[in-house]
Amino acid sequence: MSEHTYRDGEAIYRAGDPSGATFLLLQGQVELAEGGESRQVSPGEIFGDDELPGDPRAATATARGEVIVQHLGGGPTANLPATVPAARPVQAAASTPARGLWQGLRRALSRPAPPPRRPAGMPRLFALRAAERRAPRNQRFDVQLATLAGQNSTAAVRQLMDLLNQDRHLKAARVLTPLAIPAEGSAAARLGAVHAQARHLLAASGADLLLLCDVPREGNSLSLRVVAPARADDGRPGTFHPLQSLDLPLPLPAALGPVLRAVCFATPWPRMRGQRTMQVERLVATLDQAATLDGRQAQGLSAAARVGLKTAYGNAAAAAAGLSGSAQWYRKAVDSLRGAEAELPPDRLHLQRGLVRHSLGSVLAILAEEDDDGTALLEEAERLLAAAIEDLRPDRTPGVWAAAHLRLGDVLYRLDRRAGSGPRLRESVAATQAALRVLAADRWPQLWIEGLNQYAQSAQVLGRTSNNAKLIESAVEACRTICGHRDRARTPLPWAAAQNNLGSALFLLAQETGRREPVEEAREAFANARQVYNETGQGRAADVAARNLKRVDDLAKRLGLRPAAAPRPAKEHWSEEGEERT
Repeated sequence: MSEHTYRDGEAIYRAGDPSGATFLLLQGQVELAEGGESRQVSPGEIFGDDELPGDPRAATATARGEVIVQHLGGGPTANLPATVPAARPVQAAASTPARGLWQGLRRALSRPAPPPRRPAGMPRLFALRAAERRAPRNQRFDVQLATLAGQNSTAAVRQLMDLLNQDRHLKAARVLTPLAIPAEGSAAARLGAVHAQARHLLAASGADLLLLCDVPREGNSLSLRVVAPARADDGRPGTFHPLQSLDLPLPLPAALGPVLRAVCFATPWPRMRGQRTMQVERLVATLDQAATLDGRQAQGLSAAARVGLKTAYGNAAAAAAGLSGSAQWYRKAVDSLRGAEAELPPDRLHLQRGLVRHSLGSVLAILAEEDDDGTALLEEAERLLAAAIEDLRPDRTPGVWAAAHLRLGDVLYRLDRRAGSGPRLRESVAATQAALRVLAADRWPQLWIEGLNQYAQSAQVLGRTSNNAKLIESAVEACRTICGHRDRARTPLPWAAAQNNLGSALFLLAQETGRREPVEEAREAFANARQVYNETGQGRAADVAARNLKRVDDLAKRLGLRPAAAPRPAKEHWSEEGEERT
């Protein structure tokens, strides 16, 4: 493997070039352009593995800024560990014209070989008891345990598997082939390559979660990293980032089992009917069991192990709060994450400290909504999120870095609304702008939409208070972008909310400038929102949209513009801001 550097605008490969090497992006951004469309590749992602060896490239890969990539070798399966001996002959299929067939074969051959069947003469009672221990597929999460090449990790993985399989709603199995560690490159680059292999393996297997097991040479500890199918760097409370490690002593104490099982229940995204209900029930139950890990049981654990366990419990509790809607789990998450942050050394582990502070600040911001006087919680969240941004790096953890800016921007906006201090509102707009400069719509669609929506809200208020029409115009453009990425047929309510927010921004722009065009556009946007709300039975929201339409007509009269046709009579009321957050 070798590293190569490309300057801004330099082509890594062009459409039509014969395919060969697969690349791991270590630094910078790469744009993949194909057929008039493009998407961004971010650090830690693999690209260039879509075509068959020798086939022409379908896309052009261009460096955006200074880019460092690692060549992983040739062919789509170059970096995907084979789990059956038959994986190598797949190269003979290179002559087939069907790329879909190739991808199907790659997925099929990457799955671990099925376990041998039990003899037909197995006693019926034993068979029934074994079946009782196995939950159906839609009532369990499948967890893969992957190891690293060159490590003697068999005993550690067997202990971990035994702890996880104590709950019949988890099915833990070891990946047969260890993941290869690159011999060259920095520690961060080598870790990124291993994570890329793990993500490919998880996607090919169809499992719900992968735990990457790292056993140092001494063999007296186990370091676990969580790899989930959904991206884990979007900064939601309860997220386990793949760069966070959980360092545990060997042999594994049985008392740690509930915490480890809670991690496995908190992380996956349910993909089958029935999994969500199972997930909430088992997560809450395992967290209740994990709460028995008191100070006496934690004696003898290293500081790193205590920090990891407290962080894991805090993240799992935050996930339980989001899934169950119970604020008590947010409070437990705060207690645990505060304990983790207090034990982190101040002079090192910047990444770990930043991730813990971001999780704690995000949970505090949510908990402030449940508190009668949440100002103190918001101020603590402001301090923690600002400190987390100092610890995190946009080139290594871009998603969490951007998410921390969005959370900070939201906290600053809410503090400004409580105290009315102008500087915090300007800082809120600046923090959101910083996040949007990093976020890409194709990689972080939810965070990107959240950032646009948050910017539109803050920019409207700041533009109104500072009589800045250009700032309000930028809020209008952000709302238009959101509307363009919402589909009325598939997601009518989010589309209607976006139309309502667009109408609010246009209304403010018309007030500030006195122009006709924003009045007409605001009227149309509010009418669109009202129509959808009426069609979907959202009476209160429809009334708000109707009241907004009336205010637009009143403004049109004051400006000497033509009023709209009288709407059908409707019960009307108006929210002070006239805005909705989605």
